[in-house]
Amino acid sequence: MVLFPSFPFVAIVLFAVLAGGARAAEREVTVQLVGGKPVDAPAVIRIGQGDVLRLTVRADARDELHVHGYDVLLPLRAGTPATAVIEATASGRFPVTSHHATGLLAHRPLFHIEVLPR
Repeated sequence: MVLFPSFPFVAIVLFAVLAGGARAAEREVTVQLVGGKPVDAPAVIRIGQGDVLRLTVRADARDELHVHGYDVLLPLRAGTPATAVIEATASGRFPVTSHHATGLLAHRPLFHIEVLPR
């Protein structure tokens, strides 16, 4: 005798398999700022929508970084790493700027966070 699983059982198993592939990834990136400029850092940090970015910044001077689009402010103290945890809910390309930059660096992105849609 051949037994066929019931529809609700098949639906639950199928949902569990599909949902398991949709887990959020977590990415850690560390950026070093020297003289208000990133050193050996990517110009663009790419993550997928729904993922989590742990952004750690080390600076040689006091500053405050602003992740536009997510309105994340990250206060920096000289020599002390600071970390922001960003849940990538919105897709797009978001500039990260310094609130303490002056002269040519004022209002210019230090780097971008690019969130790719799923």
